[in-house]
Amino acid sequence: MNEHAHPHTPTPDPGNSTLGYYEIMETAVRELLVAKQVVGADEIRRMLEVMDSRTPALGAKVVARAWVDPEFRARLLANGRAAVGELGIDLFENTELIVLENTDKVHNLIVCTLCSCYPREVLGLPPDWYKLKPYRARAVKEPRAVLAEFGTVIPDDVEVRVSDSISMVRYLVLPQRPPNTENFSEEQPASLVTRDAMIGRGQSQHASGNGENAMTQTENLLRQLPTELGGLDAGPVERVEHEYLPWEKRCHALANVLDIHKIVNTEEKRRGIESLGGEVVGKLTYYERWIVAFANILFQKQILTPDELARKMEEVSSRPSGDLVRCG
Repeated sequence: MNEHAHPHTPTPDPGNSTLGYYEIMETAVRELLVAKQVVGADEIRRMLEVMDSRTPALGAKVVARAWVDPEFRARLLANGRAAVGELGIDLFENTELIVLENTDKVHNLIVCTLCSCYPREVLGLPPDWYKLKPYRARAVKEPRAVLAEFGTVIPDDVEVRVSDSISMVRYLVLPQRPPNTENFSEEQPASLVTRDAMIGRGQSQHASGNGENAMTQTENLLRQLPTELGGLDAGPVERVEHEYLPWEKRCHALANVLDIHKIVNTEEKRRGIESLGGEVVGKLTYYERWIVAFANILFQKQILTPDELARKMEEVSSRPSGDLVRCG
């Protein structure tokens, strides 16, 4: 990475380290924050355990309860955060959870045109395609075409409503209950609920509707931020997913802990990524943007300095391969 890519962060030579540049940066930032007692190593380890426990099975549990319990369904639609809490699901991010119900007349689709806001606490980490430009740009502009590319064809007489997440709001789709499941126990329909159905990408049952797309032309924004992609031209949505790397999970856990401590919140992180500029954002991968943004924000808040981060990165890169990554 050259010095022009992100001018506020140090660029030491990683030498013979088997870690990549941004993994070294993540390790250095995390260890410096632990050494300064800004965060605790145990907090990050516990957050990693929490993140690993958050999978689409939790969301399926919520949906199945709503299918078999009308009173819970009403509470879920009225206040998603409180309702999932009844099932022991805590939302560690200080966000609102809005549950959108699919019906015979309406199909809901979730996107985040600004970054990648996603109901992680009930579905786990988002798939790669959800975070990439084609989906983020086209979902608000041509949702039917995007869904069709995934094999989900929405009839013309069914309205497609696209909900665009923001830093303090997450959405979850309540899909329609499949037919012939009225006598199922709560556990049986839960096995029928997929992750894709809970973000609107999956199939649902439909009847008649008005055929209007609920999104207006407001996606043609007067001013496009570097990460704001809604309505822009983009190619086909590639159905790509990858296994998250350990350093990416640690970066995400660190982000959650920094948010809990009110050191760097979600909105600050988003603005920090935007401040990198469109060219740099386009060159970096998802979590590379995160860790560079965190470093710059921590410099601005005088929690870390570029010099100490550079020294720490040199030290991390020079470690023997068996001692490259430490949690504390």
